[in-house]
Amino acid sequence: MSSTAQHLRRSLPASAPDAGRPDLRVVERPGRRLALPRGRAAVVTVFAGLAAVMLGLVYLHVVLAQRQIELDRLTARTAAAEQHYQALRLQVAQLESPGRIIATAEGRLGMRPPATVHYVSPPPQSPSPTAAPSPASGPAPAGDADWPAIKAALAGQR
Repeated sequence: MSSTAQHLRRSLPASAPDAGRPDLRVVERPGRRLALPRGRAAVVTVFAGLAAVMLGLVYLHVVLAQRQIELDRLTARTAAAEQHYQALRLQVAQLESPGRIIATAEGRLGMRPPATVHYVSPPPQSPSPTAAPSPASGPAPAGDADWPAIKAALAGQR
């Protein structure tokens, strides 16, 4: 019996009629919890749900911040790579410049420009009677007014 029940029993007069009432007491079953009242269970469930939603939002915010940091890092790497690419393009343009090539040829390789330049042209070819007609003998393409001059130059008849 609990201490409160014993205290009440001691405080009652001994002449109280106890005989007709059964001896009632609370017995706890092992392994079973006392259930919360329905209203309290609903409040606990709502708060647990809100806590879960808030934790989910915090997690999403952390993931978003991590992805933004990664994006910023990749943007910085891209900008650095673009600057390097532009520097390499400038270097290639400087190395390919005709002035640099001439200076290298004359200075390091000892080359000099010729005093006179002789142009060699191929001898004109006469069409053979068994040869198939050349594709250049067709009609002039539309919009090309210089086709006869170009055709004569290609055939070596100029």
